[in-house]
Amino acid sequence: EMDPKKLELVQQNFASLETALSEEDYEVALTICDRILAEIPNDPDAVNCKAKCLVKDGKFADTLAFIETLPAGSFLFEKAYSLYRLQRTPEALTTLQAIPAAEKSNSVLHLEAQLAYRSQKYDQAVSIYESLFEKDPKNAELQANLLSAIALSNRPQDSTRFLPRPSPDSAYEVLYNGACALARGDQLEQALQCLTFAERACQRHAEEDPEEAAAELAAIQTQRAFVQQLLGREEEALRTYQAVIQAKPADVVLLGVATHNAVTLTAGERGPIESLKQLRGITSEAVMAKLTAAQRTALHCTRALLHIGARKLDQAREALRQAEEADPENEQVPLAKALLAIREKRLPKAEECLKAANLRHPEHSRVAFALAQLYLSMAAAVPHTAARSLEQAARIMAALPPAQKFAPGLMGIQVAILERCGLVAEAAQLLDDALAHWEKAGPKAVGSPYHTLLQAASRFRLQHEQWRQAAQLWRAILQLDPADLAAQAGLVIAESYFDTAAAERDSQGLPAGEAAGAEAIDQLELRADGRKVKKPEAPPAAPAPAAGPAKAAAAAAAADATEKKKKRKRKIRLPARYDPSKAPDPLRWLPMRDRDPKRKARQITGTNYQKVTQGSVSVAAVHVPTAKTSEQEARETEAKVRAAAATHGKPKKGGRRR
Repeated sequence: EMDPKKLELVQQNFASLETALSEEDYEVALTICDRILAEIPNDPDAVNCKAKCLVKDGKFADTLAFIETLPAGSFLFEKAYSLYRLQRTPEALTTLQAIPAAEKSNSVLHLEAQLAYRSQKYDQAVSIYESLFEKDPKNAELQANLLSAIALSNRPQDSTRFLPRPSPDSAYEVLYNGACALARGDQLEQALQCLTFAERACQRHAEEDPEEAAAELAAIQTQRAFVQQLLGREEEALRTYQAVIQAKPADVVLLGVATHNAVTLTAGERGPIESLKQLRGITSEAVMAKLTAAQRTALHCTRALLHIGARKLDQAREALRQAEEADPENEQVPLAKALLAIREKRLPKAEECLKAANLRHPEHSRVAFALAQLYLSMAAAVPHTAARSLEQAARIMAALPPAQKFAPGLMGIQVAILERCGLVAEAAQLLDDALAHWEKAGPKAVGSPYHTLLQAASRFRLQHEQWRQAAQLWRAILQLDPADLAAQAGLVIAESYFDTAAAERDSQGLPAGEAAGAEAIDQLELRADGRKVKKPEAPPAAPAPAAGPAKAAAAAAAADATEKKKKRKRKIRLPARYDPSKAPDPLRWLPMRDRDPKRKARQITGTNYQKVTQGSVSVAAVHVPTAKTSEQEARETEAKVRAAAATHGKPKKGGRRR
């Protein structure tokens, strides 16, 4: 039994503890808990209150130290939460796993979702948040966390299920995270609308807490600039980034993201060296520690690309090594490594890098596109292996998801490759598969992918003389757009090869053209045979009736001018100082060095004076051998003249005719 005075003191301490807890004065509450435990060691109420007050007061290290003094298995949630706040994520996950599933409360599940999010297990975090949100659909914090996890998961398209319709009364955190998820799902216009409403809601919140609102507003503006950048509005995005950078927000992560994105927009204008200087401020260890793995990878890859542009290949390799350490599964890393190998003129290494990345992650379409583009470049650069490279490019594109594989632009490349390889049947089957896909997946309207592929397939069938299939496709186009004259003409052309009656009937809807004579029909027949046809000359126009003497004279003068213009010949150009009374020099086709030495001697002005270049020897100082007779010299000169006349008009390449 306890002493009455001691009991009364303990009761007073519990009353004071209750008052401190109601006032959320956790410092005082902890002091009172220590007094109670000094009188009654291991009192369950005091122990429980102290553990929770330590967590509430943010003393997480003290919380762990206090829990270590208790029996094993005590306060597992508080221990896991303290480890989570101390960035000891693996230990926190291990502690939570020790809690039985039947005893997991909503708080435990919420912490488990937070740990999964921090461990980059975003799909798992989405599943937990979704179950919690179904129990409490009005909880804005849960909704914001759920949308944040969806934005980074493999399910960004699910954001529309949990995102409310944007309105000025919505929580700006929910709208901001929803906009991030929409942007990840390529719904950029909807994301921009959400960010506009989020900015308005945040500005209203500025009246309550100006500092917090300013930081949140800067984050919203940076995300809005990013969406504008994706939409191609680069000037607007750059102005927003620069405004955020000039404001110098306290959040170093936000400042780093804005700086990095601004550099990606201005690198082409500023150059790689200046851009690398701008990135120096955000590559410190303090900033890098707060960035996510994806952000660190993007930053290192950008640095690597700039180093490659500056021809600093060693620094580029180091940046790529850091990017691979941050996130080895990120698709930007193999792309940058392949570019480095190409810059080093090591195409096999680039091919090996992209092939390995494509095998590990076939869902990374950018890697597949880069590998296909590399094969196409190799086909153009190395003709003797072009067939193999084209087949590999076609195989890579055939393995893409249907939405990308059957895109109209990519379909054009695939069909061209198959035609180049002589696989016409495979190209036709590919077009049929694409039409079947878009017939189910997309709208059947003018300008849609289905309509575009219908036009391409009909032209393909017509080109390869598959008349019946071409006619069927032209009819499908006319069902979508009955006013399409090109489709009507194509249908008539195709039907004329197997059903002339139908061609005659369908041609009635075409506009009437100019009547063609027998000569024009003959020309068309020659054109159908594939022979080059010279355009027939137009028949001479009949003379116009005279309309007065003045007009007749003007017409006659114009006719004379035209006749003179037709008869004009090229003016003969003669060499300078040409004398028609003298016969041409028979040695004029010989180079000056091969002509008679007496004729090529220069004039001498004064005694023993000759104009020569600096360092040369005068003619008087040259010893001229006289062993040959004059007859021999005449014969040699005559032979040279004949040889030069035989090769006249055929100067050597790069030579100069004299």
